[in-house]
Parts: sequence; C-alpha cells; structure tokens
Amino acid sequence: MDRIHLFEWEDQEWFPELFRDFITDHLAFYMGRAYRAVVPQLAEAMKSTEQTSIVDLCSGGGGPIPALLPSIAKTVGGPVSATLTDLYPNASAVERINVQGDGALRYRAESTNAMNCPESLQGFRTIFTGFHHFRPESAKRILADAVRRKAPIAVFEAQERSLWRVLTVPILLLLGSLIFTPFVGRLTFKRFFFTYVIPLAPFFIAFDGVVSCFRTYTPKELEQLTEGLGRDGYRWETGRYWTSDLLIGPYRITYLIGTPVAESGAA
Repeated sequence: MDRIHLFEWEDQEWFPELFRDFITDHLAFYMGRAYRAVVPQLAEAMKSTEQTSIVDLCSGGGGPIPALLPSIAKTVGGPVSATLTDLYPNASAVERINVQGDGALRYRAESTNAMNCPESLQGFRTIFTGFHHFRPESAKRILADAVRRKAPIAVFEAQERSLWRVLTVPILLLLGSLIFTPFVGRLTFKRFFFTYVIPLAPFFIAFDGVVSCFRTYTPKELEQLTEGLGRDGYRWETGRYWTSDLLIGPYRITYLIGTPVAESGAA
C-alpha cells in the first residue's frame, strides 16, 4: 500500500478549536496506554545520550508523556523532566498540565514549530503519533533541525499503513468517542452536543484516523528520510515491533531514533 498524503481535518489552520481539542484530548487518552511498550527503548536512548529532559513535539492534548513520565524516570534511574509543545497548543491541556504539574512536567503555551525549535528548548526530542502529519520534505526538516542542534530525537507511531488498520481504526475511534467522551477532557455542552446529538466530532476523529494510516511512514521510508543527515556524526535506527493492549488489541509500533555519535559513545 503506497503512502498517500490525504486531507486531514486536524492539519487545517481554520479547523475549529472545539473539534481540534476533541481529537487531541482523545488521542492523549489512548496514547498513554498505546505507548507503554516504548518506555524501555526510550529510556535506554536517554541514558546513552545522558539526557534527563524531554522536549515533546506535536503534543496536542498532552500526548502520552504525562502518563509515561513516571515509568521513564524509574527506568532511567533518576528524575526526568518534560516540556510539551505544539504548533496549535491545546489551551485546556496547557492550563490543566501547568496547574497540576509538579515541576517535572510543563506545557509550553507558545506555538512551537517542530521544524525550527527555539534554542531554549534543550533535551531529548520525541514525537508520538505526529510525524505522519508532515510531508517528506517537512518531515526531513524536523530531523535536520534536531541534527543541527545536536539533539537526540525519537519518533513513534502506533498506527500503520495496512488494510487491517485502515478497517479497524475508524471503528475503534468511533466507539471510543461515544464511550469515553465523558471521561476525556471537559464535557462542555458543545462537546456533548457534537458528540451525541450531531456526531460531528466522532466523524472528524474517525476520518483523521483512517487518513493517518495512509500517511504513516514505513521503517524503510523513515530510513530514506535520514539520508544525508548527520553523515558520520549521527546514528539512526528504524524498526517496527508488535505489542498489545487489552483496550486497543494487538498492534505494531514503528519507530525512528537518532542520536549524536559523540554523545552516545558510538564509534
């Protein structure tokens, strides 16, 4: 199945904040479970580069980092801090996380471009279920910016470009929208109305879920995006592995990890 960069509602600057937040809130809810399997891999990469802080890009409604941070710190063997960022920060998530945060976790309220991160954001860069939003030229600019700043980076995608996921993802997201909306984010009157009376919100997230599958890069395509980046000064690793969750079922995680050779200790 060839990669097709189809239209996705969430990518549109004019897309109403109500529906964008609905999508990102639900994704944050699911991703806390979906990415538990990557904790050992991410923690090992952080230890190898002597990093104790995370800069999460494309965080949306918070992503999985708030749920994973305690496990990451435990596996790393010491305190780990994280800064969440997004081009279109989820205002309610920014407020909730920054109010409830214990100092180890914060959400940057300013818009943050993953292709040109501010100098002040130092740490191990991560992207969870966000890399597929970018066309190849933009995706490569994200990686190039990490290389330019000598920042390690890890990309994880829990969906994949396969017929099975294209068929199952919209069903899971539609059902999840109807079942979990009262427990995900703020159940305002508008969110209730556009979920249970006129179900536009479930439609948008299911539609974008299918498109995300068609957009997802394979390990081979991720490898091609790294060509010429870092030369001998950067080490790239790509792959895919199976995992499972009682709520989500069996699925595969695709990953790309890049680390500066000098910091990783590689020859």
